[in-house]
Amino acid sequence: MQAYRWHILICTGENCSNGGKKELVQRFASKLRLMGLQAQLARKRAEMTGSACSPEIEQRLELWRQVKITRTGCLEECQDGPMLVIYPGGDWYAHLEPEEVDPIVEEHLLKGCPVARLLHYQLRAETHEALVEARGL
Repeated sequence: MQAYRWHILICTGENCSNGGKKELVQRFASKLRLMGLQAQLARKRAEMTGSACSPEIEQRLELWRQVKITRTGCLEECQDGPMLVIYPGGDWYAHLEPEEVDPIVEEHLLKGCPVARLLHYQLRAETHEALVEARGL
């Protein structure tokens, strides 16, 4: 099995309060595919001209291969949908629109910086322990 740097879980449950979950899946897949194809073309151009490929192009090419997108059932946050979670890190995004995929890919996946204005919450180890304790699990 291939190891992925990022795993994106997109809620496709029936009770999501807002439509657009299918569009989110499609937008992520399209954005990553386009990014990978553009990076491949840039690398080919660099090879043809004998120049070095920039680190940014290499990073974009690698990202295309390092992201796993999974459609999930209900994430039990229906009132805040559509939702997605990005691991590692446990970063939950809520009330998403398809056009918000681009900043998530550019900032979170490429630069490792979650997009604060779109975050619902972050499930860090200490947060996880507090939730487990609060819920008596």
